[in-house]
Amino acid sequence: MGVKPLQQGIARQLLAACEDLVVNLGGVNIYLHVRESDQAARGLYEDAGYIQQSTDGLFATIFGDQGRRILMCKQLRTGSNAIL
Repeated sequence: MGVKPLQQGIARQLLAACEDLVVNLGGVNIYLHVRESDQAARGLYEDAGYIQQSTDGLFATIFGDQGRRILMCKQLRTGSNAIL
């Protein structure tokens, strides 16, 4: 998601729409990658309830051209009928 930080809540609205779509499709969790250096985006996702799952390893750091990525996850619902 590439949204300029205009402080108008557009990024939060887009994120909420993505989460709603995942729930409507039967999903339980939603995952995303964010650049380790993108503090504004990381703050947005953390405020929305996403937690860090993993970070790119050394190989990706050395040979990646855009820096390390963090994999983040948010549990959207619980239940045995949900698709993982």
